[in-house]
Amino acid sequence: MLSFTKLAVSNSSKRSMLNTKLKAKSRTKIIWTYVLLFVNLVGAYLGIFHSHRHYSFDLPFWLWMIWVLSLYALDEIWFEHPKWQKLMSVAMMLFVGLPIGWVVVFFHSAFIESQLKGHEVHVNAIVKELYVRKSRRSVTPYAIFSYQANGRTWIQDMVNSDDPVAQGDTIKLICSKLDPEIFIRVNKCVVR
Repeated sequence: MLSFTKLAVSNSSKRSMLNTKLKAKSRTKIIWTYVLLFVNLVGAYLGIFHSHRHYSFDLPFWLWMIWVLSLYALDEIWFEHPKWQKLMSVAMMLFVGLPIGWVVVFFHSAFIESQLKGHEVHVNAIVKELYVRKSRRSVTPYAIFSYQANGRTWIQDMVNSDDPVAQGDTIKLICSKLDPEIFIRVNKCVVR
């Protein structure tokens, strides 16, 4: 009888220790889930409202990498599937990652459109320099130009392949009054 009582006490203490470990493990899962969701929300905010500013920094690429890694981490945290590991990871990326990417691209385009429609300013920009950016598979010509908006001089670059410009050319732009870094070229006009 005494050994049964010891066994019962021993089993109940083991269960309470196991429950404590499980609670700590699930608490850690929840904390990491909130951290990763916060990272995804910050990434979505940057992708929607600021990716036009840091394009030379390759911000969209790094945001995509952060989303992929955080979705993979969420998959690893919550789903235990050793046999179907690759399939579940791919499914998580397809059914969660792609819609998030589409939403961010859609809202970024809508943000740019609303900035240009509601707060447009026509400016003339002068092409300062031409350069070529090379990668493994392509060579892309760029033009660096400057323009005045809101009392400041802005320096931007753009791809120079559709309607090429030369150094010293003046091009017409429409930029946003609120955020002059958002611009479009007007009808590919070049004033020489």
